[in-house]
This record gives sequence, structure tokens and C-alpha cells, in this order.
Amino acid sequence: MRAKKSVSIAFLLGGLQLSVIAADVEWQLPYEAAAAKAKEARTPMLVFVGNLEDCKDCKAFIQTVCSQPEFVAFAKENLVCTQVLEQRTDSREEAIKKFNILHPFNLVHAHAVIIANSDGKRIGELSTRPKSVGDFIKDIQTIVAKAPANGDARLKYSEVELFDKKFVPGKTYEPQPPTFSPAPLKGRYLAFMAGVRVNIWETTRPRFHGTWMERDRHSPENALKMRKSLADSFPGSRMTWAWSWHALNDQEPNYVELRKLMLQFHKEYGDEITLWQGMYFGDKFNTVEQSKKDLHEGLELVSKMMGDGYRPKSVMAGIMSVEVMKFLAESEGIHVVQGQIWSQFNVDGQGGDGGIIYPYYPSRNHYLKPAQGSRKDADFLDVVNLDGWSVDFFAARNNGSGSRDGVGPLETNGGYGLGPDYGLKEMMHVTDVHFNEEAVKRNGFGFIPDIWELSIFAWINPNYLPNWLKAVRAKYPDTQLLTLGEFGELWRKHNPDNSRINLTFVERGNGMVTSTEEGKKINPKYEHRRTDLFRPEMEIRWYFNKDFRFATIQNWKENGPRLVLDYTRYNQPYKEPSGNVVDMHWDLMDLINQKRTRPQDRDRTFSSLPPEEQAKILKWYPDAVKAEPPAGTSSMPAEPEQLRGLPRPDELPLAQGPFQPTKASLDELYQWPEWFADAKFGFWAHWGPQSVLMHGWGAKGIYEEGTKAYQEHLAKFGHPSKVGYKDHLPLFTADKFDPEGLMAEFKEMGARLFLAMGVHHDNYDMWDSKYHRWNSVKVGPKKDIVKLWQDAAKKQGLRFGVSEHLAPSFDWWNPNKQSDKTGPYAGVPYDGMEPVNWDLYHPPHPGDQEMKAGFGAEINKYPEWFKEHWYRRMYDLVTTYQPDFVDSDDFGLPFGDAYASKLVADYYNRSANAHGGKPDAVWCGRGGNGKKGVLSYNEFGLPKLTWRYPWVYGTSTTGWYWIGNTPPTAQTLVKSMVEVICRNGNFILSFPQRADGTVPEDHMEVLREMGKWVRLNEAGIFGTRPWRMLGEGPTTTPFNRWDPKEPFFKKEDIRFTRKGGTLYAFLMNPADEKVVIRSLGKKARLADGVPQAVRLLGCEEKLNWSQEEDGLNVQLPESWVGRTVPVLEIRGFEAWDGDIRPGLDGQLVLDVNDSRLHGQKLLQVYGRYFTENWNDPTEWISWDKVHFLEPGEYEVTIYGGGMRADVPYRLTIGEKELAGTAPAAGGWGKGVDFPAGKITLEKAGVYPVALRAGSKENWGGLQFFNVTVKRMK
Repeated sequence: MRAKKSVSIAFLLGGLQLSVIAADVEWQLPYEAAAAKAKEARTPMLVFVGNLEDCKDCKAFIQTVCSQPEFVAFAKENLVCTQVLEQRTDSREEAIKKFNILHPFNLVHAHAVIIANSDGKRIGELSTRPKSVGDFIKDIQTIVAKAPANGDARLKYSEVELFDKKFVPGKTYEPQPPTFSPAPLKGRYLAFMAGVRVNIWETTRPRFHGTWMERDRHSPENALKMRKSLADSFPGSRMTWAWSWHALNDQEPNYVELRKLMLQFHKEYGDEITLWQGMYFGDKFNTVEQSKKDLHEGLELVSKMMGDGYRPKSVMAGIMSVEVMKFLAESEGIHVVQGQIWSQFNVDGQGGDGGIIYPYYPSRNHYLKPAQGSRKDADFLDVVNLDGWSVDFFAARNNGSGSRDGVGPLETNGGYGLGPDYGLKEMMHVTDVHFNEEAVKRNGFGFIPDIWELSIFAWINPNYLPNWLKAVRAKYPDTQLLTLGEFGELWRKHNPDNSRINLTFVERGNGMVTSTEEGKKINPKYEHRRTDLFRPEMEIRWYFNKDFRFATIQNWKENGPRLVLDYTRYNQPYKEPSGNVVDMHWDLMDLINQKRTRPQDRDRTFSSLPPEEQAKILKWYPDAVKAEPPAGTSSMPAEPEQLRGLPRPDELPLAQGPFQPTKASLDELYQWPEWFADAKFGFWAHWGPQSVLMHGWGAKGIYEEGTKAYQEHLAKFGHPSKVGYKDHLPLFTADKFDPEGLMAEFKEMGARLFLAMGVHHDNYDMWDSKYHRWNSVKVGPKKDIVKLWQDAAKKQGLRFGVSEHLAPSFDWWNPNKQSDKTGPYAGVPYDGMEPVNWDLYHPPHPGDQEMKAGFGAEINKYPEWFKEHWYRRMYDLVTTYQPDFVDSDDFGLPFGDAYASKLVADYYNRSANAHGGKPDAVWCGRGGNGKKGVLSYNEFGLPKLTWRYPWVYGTSTTGWYWIGNTPPTAQTLVKSMVEVICRNGNFILSFPQRADGTVPEDHMEVLREMGKWVRLNEAGIFGTRPWRMLGEGPTTTPFNRWDPKEPFFKKEDIRFTRKGGTLYAFLMNPADEKVVIRSLGKKARLADGVPQAVRLLGCEEKLNWSQEEDGLNVQLPESWVGRTVPVLEIRGFEAWDGDIRPGLDGQLVLDVNDSRLHGQKLLQVYGRYFTENWNDPTEWISWDKVHFLEPGEYEVTIYGGGMRADVPYRLTIGEKELAGTAPAAGGWGKGVDFPAGKITLEKAGVYPVALRAGSKENWGGLQFFNVTVKRMK
């Protein structure tokens, strides 16, 4: 130890000044100054922590140590000393100040002498009652010498002479092996223990560690009351009294009398009197040798107290290391110890979870690990290790004191507990888990240990204990209440090793208290409980054997999957904390632990375990985990806790109007507004937090191992088991978002529509959502993004819409509940398994291990609570903002009439009420039929044919979120747009936005270039309708978004729109000056009338043109060759009346897309060109105006087929009829060409054509695509 010439001793006494006079010593230096001085001088610091008002030891320490010249002289040369003394009179500011001083020492509210290094970090502690000043100085020198070099660890307590020596007891006792029984243990057993102590925390022998002294509660009167209540409520019972070291040595009159009572209780009732070794956590704070000495000498004191050679059969310890257990058995001859507290974790600064809940022989490596072999094996330790008190399995999942609800008194009945009525219910609930008939039948016996400190019996209602015991006796009259030693030896007799351990427990939530608020009504202090402790629909199953422990949790009411909550293998090389440094973690933390303290501890599906572990579990317990059902079954998760209490759909008011909440009503009454058919072009802010990572669907991608999104997230933020998508949300700032500036530019580009993201599959609302906490106002930018977009759109006169993508989210989000398959995090669940975030990520459900489409019929099998949540959020969105149109990213109407039809009907009724009885609003859905109540939205490719109703096509200049790409060319986007509008669609283009709201300038430049083309050719775009031919030319492959690999157009490729009698021809690749439009030639007869004028939009030059037999010939100005899609305006033709004519190949193709469907169930499959649900023979298909340009004989072919073979049909053309039978289609979406026959028409003209069932009796349903009619030569 380095000596200093001038080092001060200072005391911080709070409000109490202590005058201790010593020569040339300064006593008034505050703690902060003392710490600074110690650091400057590189000298250790002595910090005395205590309370001079209540503690005799504190006062004695000041008088017998601090004031002694020997200590003053030593300290003056070697230490900086200070005191932190707590007092009842401390102000809040003083209390906080002292707390902040003590907190780094990890010792608050305790009496201690702390040795800290010069950096103020605790390295050890000393007794407040040293044998002498000399011994005290010697202890300081020893601790400083042995302190860890890094200064980050705290030494355990040890008497100086035991620092480097083994403890050798003066007397030993021979171990006694039992006579083993071949039969397994049977029956129901209680073991009741009462702890006798002086201070609430006595972990080391020489001093008190706790603030509260309990001498007044340890009176003979209280002990007599407790023992009498036990005798009266459970006659014949025998209990265990466990005494702490300080209680055995305390000379206060009440302890002297209590010690006399113990002999009386032993003689009168047969009670066991034993040592309370370390008072729960002795081996954490004491060296092994110190614990051995305390154990030996404490047991000698017990024997002396009882006389007549008395030796207890057990010891109570809370937690006992295997080295001390070995000493207990081999030197003390005792083979039973209460040496674990099952589920103990982060309580009183100690952790010890991972063991078996019933007795077991521990391994010599770790007190929680059961020995794997027989008694002869080196690993076997002949000590029966018992639990302290039985806990609720749901409570056991918590950390801290909230983990100990069960039969224990403090948390269940007193303090923060539930009071006598609810407390008794909880105690009996836990008792039933172990004592019910099924449990005892499965396990052979039931066992419930319980520790009640004598001080607690005096503190809380004394009726708690007898009421519980009476209830146990009444319900389970065969129960025996034995001492700890008696039961331990009984179990030992029936179990020569751990091979018979095979336990199964089933517990369902007690259902008593459903919320913290309700708990506070019972007890105002109620604040640390989890509501899942009380959820009656949840079930936990525990399985224990010598090889492993395993547990599952399930929503049994909804037949949900059994998720794994704990899997601890006992064949691992576990070791207890060793050495002379305090370590709080004595746990067995293996693959999954119930406490949920590590990312890998989230509940997970059984199939996520390694295959070899699955096989091991199923070998022991074949029925432990039900097979995980496929997605879409009824096995779906319960509603997340955060959603409970929100309004149900029936509680949200509906507008009155013509539309009823049924699909049939929507289909019958709805007619789209003309503005929607006229609009043609707009922009889409497909924007949200997924723009943070710049990987498109980054929310999902970060959970897909090996993808670029995963790798970038791992590098920037960390592993998704620790840092997930929820942690991206605050980074979505929108701090440079300028909606008005962007909208003005979009208006200038010619846009008529603007679509804002409402909610994507990431389940994050972009508005001030009433029913979802994960929204842009509460998390992230703190702005109502939808409202800001809407205000800007209205200012510029654009029609405003919102897109919602929520319904598929339930499955789309599945990857966040998976885990890595390889690497250091293999098997560690991602953060989507954390229940606190399930209202964002959705709870785990069948199919989580494999991403599914999440669209169409599958979603109708989602749980009702999710459908309700979709409804209320969409209701909030559309009623709050009343958009002109809604784009729903799902096939048709999700969740049927009960939800979607009701929502759309309300939306249309509100619009109709505001617009003279006719809705002015549009709802689009992926899969909307168009001729029904919901129009179509599409993003995956384009239809091959023209749709006769307006629809929406969505695409993007980037990924669906900003991916940092170079934009496509304006020419590419223009051609994609033309392909949409010639098919009667609205082209809505998504643009990239960064997380701050800005748009990359290179993308804006492309949009501006495209806008110039739109403005130049707006006559052929806005307000137009499709013509009978969508176009001509060799290129027929539709664009799929933008893609440079799409086939380039040829000069013959032309697309059409019309406005009345005016046609617009879009020249997709004007490669030279000569343009030939074959569809407008005289021979084609596709347009009635004669062209009168042809001009090039945006060009002032007069064009040379002529109509010839083979086409309309137009000469382009040389300067227009090679430009982006020039548009010809052609006037003079008659307006198209909707008739169908032969194409350029002379064939009539009557497609289902151009038909009228007659019936309620018959429909056209979205995105395909065939019928579905044609099961009713009274329903039929027609084409009202089919133009046969020549008389003569025609050959008819049908493409389609029956849902079974030989389905009869009838095809009529005018008065003519063809009848036959259709062969089998070959499966859904399939068809075959089959001849329908020949028919002769005597004259040319317009004829109606119809396809009907041939027979009502034999009708099996027809899957129909088209009819081809070809004139015979």
C-alpha cells in the first residue's frame, strides 16, 4: 500500500454531525472531495455506509474503530475515508444525492464498510464488528493486496486467515446412506420452514447487509402464534425452524427466549431446528472456505442450543454451492438442503434459474444441474437439493420480485401482493397445480415447500397461513406436512439417483386480475405484476427429467400452437462462479430460458429447435408439442394485450345510405364516378420507415438471413434479435419533408391524382391513428403525414387517395419471428418474438417458419381480433380523411361482408350523402372485379386485353421503398404509362423518398422530363377511353413495372385511346418517317367513317397522310423520328359503340373480359381471363354486339373446359345454336381448345352471342376463357 504524507479522513454525515477529535486529522471533507482526493493521490478509499439513528453497530464502529489512534495513524498515511449515512430526516434531495453515491457500489440501504480503489470502484467489504483495530487494519491490507487489477470486481468476504487456507473442522460426522426402497414415492407433501433472523439481509457472518432490523418482530409471542396456528390448522404437522448466524448469537432477551422455545417445539411437535446458512445468498458473498466454517460452527451452535447431541437432518440456505454441499454431506453428515430457489433471477441481487422444481441430486459441477449418473459416478453428489417455495409458473417468467407469486407470503399476500382473499386464491391455485389428481397420477407424488420468515408472520395478517393450510387439508386430506429433513430423507430413500425423475405440470392462468388498474383497486401498491400472470386462456406446461427441462406456452382456448418458452439441457459443461469475486449469476442459461432476459429467450416454435433436440424431447414426451398446423387453420394466436379494450366494429357508427354492408349490394348499386375514368395519371408516395435502410421491403428483409438488407442492418444497427425494425422507426424523421413543394411540381407535371401511403405491410400507420400506437405522430417524425399530403393535394386541385396494405401484413411479417439458421446467432429468435411488440410485429402463429403469400383466401382464416383491428384502423383512416379513393392491397375485399363490405358500404354512403345521393368515391382492391363494387388495382404486369372499366396500375421509379438506385429513363416510364392508359387504366407512379422526406434529384429530373411529355400530349391522355383495339404491332408482352430488359418496341407498335370520334395513336418507336396504321386501313373495317384530319400533338407542321386499303399512312416530320412516343390525333371516324369486330387476322375473339356476366355468383377471375364460380346453370354469359362482316359459314372453337368431364353447354349466335359437351378443364386456371361446330349466317350484321348451360341436371360448372369464330373460305 502506497503511503502518503498528507491524506485526510473525512465523514459525510447527512444532517447529523459527529465530533470525533484526533490530532492533525481533518474530518469534514465531503464524499465528492474525498473521492477526488483519492483519485489524485492514487490511494484506496474507505467508505462507511450506515445509519446512526437505528444501528448500534454503526455507533459502535465509530467509537471502537474510527476514533482509535492506531486506526487514525494508519488511515492518515494510507487511506482517504468518508461516510455516507442515511437518516429518516433526509430531504428528497439529500436522499437522491446519497443514492447516487452508493449506487455504483451496488449496495444501497445497507450497513457496510466498503473498500474502494482510487477510481471509486468497490473491491471489498469489512466487518463493522472487528475483533480489534489491528485485525481491521490487517483486513484492509489483505483486501487491497488481493483486489483484481482492473478494479471492476468485488471480493467476497473471508476472514483473513482463510484467504489462503482451507477450513478444517475440528469435528466431523459420518454420512449415513439410507436403505433404498424399490418403489417410487407416492402421496402429497408439504414442507413448511420458518426463518429466524436479526436483519433482513445477513449474507455474511460478521455484519448486517440490510437496513431493516427485525428484532422487534422476532418475539417469543409471535413464534408461539405461528406455531399454534400451524398446529390448529394442520394437526400433527411438523415444521422446520431455520436460524441465521446472527440470530443464533444475538443476546437480546427476545432471542434468548426464542432459543428456549425451539427446544419446546421440538419436544412437543417434533419440529426440526436447523441453521439458515448465509440467509439465502451466503455463497454469493462468502468464499467457499468461509461458508464451510460458517456452516460447521453454525450447526454446532444449533446442537448446543438443542442439547442431548441433537443434529438436524437438513439445512436451509436459499442457494448453496456444490462445494459447500459436498462439505455438508461428507463432513457434517447431512444430506438434505434447501439449496435452490426455483426461478430465482435478479431478486435481491441474485440469480439462480435453471433447476428442477422437485428434489434432485446435484452434479458436482453446478448446484442446479442434476447428476447424470448413478451414486457410484464421480459426478454424483449425495445431497437432496430442495426448492424454497412453490411459485406460479406464469409469475416465474418475470424478473425480480414479481417472479415469486405462489405460496410464499411476501409477494402473494403482503406488500405488493394481492391481499388475503385474492392471495388465498393464488396460493390454492398454485397448490392445485401440484396436488390435483392428474398431476399426482402423472408424477407419483406432489410436493410444495414454503418458507415464511417469522418477521413476515408478524408483519402481515396472521390468518393468511392458517387459512391456506385449512384449505389444503379440506381439499387434499391425505396431505402430510413434514419437516424439511424428513421429506428430503423420504425422497432420498425412494430415489437412489435421478433416474426416476420424470415430472409434468400443467397450469392455466388464474384469471383473477386482468389489468394493473384492477390490481391497484385491490392493493394500491400493486404495480409490478404482468397481466399474463392472470390470463385464463393461456396454458404453461413444464417437463422435468435428469436430461433436460422443457416448457411450452399456448393459448388453449383458441387451440393455438405450443410455443417453447424454456429448454435447458443438463448434459452441458456447466460450472458455478469460482474464485474470490462476487458474482450474482449462478444460473443455467441454455438454449432458451423462461426469464426472457436474452434475445434468444423469446418464445419460439418447436420446429425452430435443432432437429436433434426435437428428437430428444419427443423421445421423452411424444405429446408435449402438438404438430404445428399449416397456415390458415384455426390455430391462431390470441389478441395482443395492447389491443384489448379497443372498440369493436359494431361500436363504430355507420352512415345511412343506399349501400348495404354486403358484397351483393355493392355489386348491384355501385357505379364509378367519371373523374376516376378521366384522371389517367398521378403520383404515389409509397413512403415510410422502410426508407431508413434503403432496401425496398427492408422491414422484412432485415429478418431474412443472408439478404443485403439483413447484412446492412447487421453492420449498421446490430443483430435483429437485439435491434429490429422497431428501432428503425425513430430514424424515420421526415425533418426535410416538403409536401407543398412536391405537390406543386407534380401538378406542373400533369398529375390529376395523388395517392399517399396510409399503412404498409410493416404495420406502421402514417397518420394520427386512434387505435394503433405505432404511428407517425407518436413514433418517428411526430407528424400526420397523410394529413400533410392531403392538404397539399387539395391546394393543387388533385384528387387525393390513400393506400392500405394492412390485411396481408399478418403473414408478411412472419420472418421477424424466425431466427438465423447458421452462425453465432443460430436459433436465437429475432425481436418479433417479444410480446411487448406484438401489436407491431403480430404474435407468432402457424406458418411463421416459412413466408407465405399472405393474400387472397388465406387471409380470411386469420383470427377475428386481427380482422377487427384491420376494420377499426381502416375505418379511422377513411372516416377521418374522407379520401377520394382508396387503394387496398389485397385480393378484392378482405374478410368478407362482416368487415370489408361493411367498411366500403359506409365509405360509399358517406360519399353519396355528400354528393347528392351518388358516391363520388372509389375503392380499388387487388382483385376487384371492376364490374362490381370494387375496382381493380394491379402492380404485377399488365392485362393482355383492354378492361372496359377504369382501374389503377401502380409502379415505381425505385423499389417499393427507396433503394438508392439510378432511375429508369423518362422514355421507359412514358411507354409503361401508355400501355396502362390504352387499357383504360390510371397510371400511378411511386417516387423515392429518403427517411428525411427528400426526393433524390436524379429521380426528380426524370419525373420532370416525363411531365413534359404528359403536358405535350394531354389531349390523348386525360378524359380518353379505350378503343376496340388496344393497339397493333409485334410487341405484345406487357410491361411489368419498369425494366430495361423488357423487349424494345418495334416501329410497327402502336397503341390507341379515343375521345368520342377522335382516335389517338401512340407511336411506341417512331424509327423512321413513314407510319402505317393497319387497324385504320379500309380493308380492316375496324373504324366506321372516313378520317378527316390527322395532326401530331405538339407539332405545328401540317402532316402528309392518306387512308389506303392496308392502312392509314402518315409522314412524320424528320425532326420527330426517334422521339419519345409521338401521338397522332385522328379525327373523322364515328364514335365506337362497343361492338366487337374481327381483328386484323380476320378472327372474332369473344373474350370473357368483353362479356356481360348474368348472375350473382358468376365472376371473372382477377388478372385472368376465365370464369369462376359458374356453378349455377341459370347463370350465363353474353356479348350483345358482335359484328359479322361477311355472310357465310363460320367455324367455332371454345377455349375452356368443365370442372368435371362432359359438361353440357349451348352457344347461340343470333337464332343459330351450337350444343355440345365440354371436356374437363384439367385444373383451376386451365383450359383446352375444343371444337364447338360450324354455323352458317345468311347475311352480315350485328348479332348477339350467348353461352349457357346445356342442361340443368348435368351441369357441373364451366371454366370459360373465350370463343373464337373464324370464317371458312
